[in-house]
Amino acid sequence: RLETGPPRSTLTWARHPDEVPLLLVVQAPGGPVSRAVPANANHRVPEHARTETARTLAATPGIRGEPTDAERGRTLLAVARTAALATVSVEGGFPFGSLVAYAVDDVGRPLLCLSDLAEHSRNLAADRRASLMASETTSTATGAVDPLALARVTVLGTVVELRDDLRTAALHTYRERHPDAFYAAFGDFRL
Repeated sequence: RLETGPPRSTLTWARHPDEVPLLLVVQAPGGPVSRAVPANANHRVPEHARTETARTLAATPGIRGEPTDAERGRTLLAVARTAALATVSVEGGFPFGSLVAYAVDDVGRPLLCLSDLAEHSRNLAADRRASLMASETTSTATGAVDPLALARVTVLGTVVELRDDLRTAALHTYRERHPDAFYAAFGDFRL
């Protein structure tokens, strides 16, 4: 599992008598979660800011109801099945990239099933820092075929090996995502 760092506390704003926060952001153990304030929250833009707010909304098509970048990234991680794993090579400290299959747990953390025989596993044994980049394979919305025009997300963190009940649960999740991954139960594969 790729650990992405310690959870942060809830971000809140002090309320002014005439307005409520437009957006609440929480850094949960699995990453940021954003939620728009419900329409019935009586959000009122102060009089002095209405012209600028109207101009901003008009210049940003689709802003109302659009997911945040964090939500889009988490969705892409959940939908993609393979990614590029980058580790720090034990031979010279150069970046080493490899293609891996992965799944995500119930809070959105990537689950990797890696063989002890693989170069990336050797690298991770020496330095647990890594990044994982997932991307769309094709854009259904735009029909784009240029890979640089497709959505992509990179997560950085420290890879930790799961043991006991955590490993059992992660293996179940991984096998649900990759039912043909018979190798996941082999003794030289780690989650």
